[in-house]
Amino acid sequence: MIFTVISYIAAALTTVSFVPQAVKTIRTRDTSSISLGMYIMFTAGVILWMVYGIATAQAAIVVSNAITAVLAVIILSFKIAGPRAGVPPCAPTPARPRTTCAPAHHPARRTPK
Repeated sequence: MIFTVISYIAAALTTVSFVPQAVKTIRTRDTSSISLGMYIMFTAGVILWMVYGIATAQAAIVVSNAITAVLAVIILSFKIAGPRAGVPPCAPTPARPRTTCAPAHHPARRTPK
């Protein structure tokens, strides 16, 4: 019984940990610091864990990996699609008039000399 509770807590924590990255990626459209190879392997692994959970009838594994797979696919699709043509990753749009990106003068946004 205690291990079932632990499995649900672990599943919830690891699943929720992907929400901030998914939200940030959706808001900014910036995936420049995300490794494509890592996300491809991670997404495949999550899907395989989900299959394992289905095969062994372990609800915590199925539910958590299904949710994580959706979040990972969202991030991966933005990474594969790349920035929208003519729109910098952090540019405001009508749907997103304010952005959370660093201002142009911020050291992290400087262009190389």
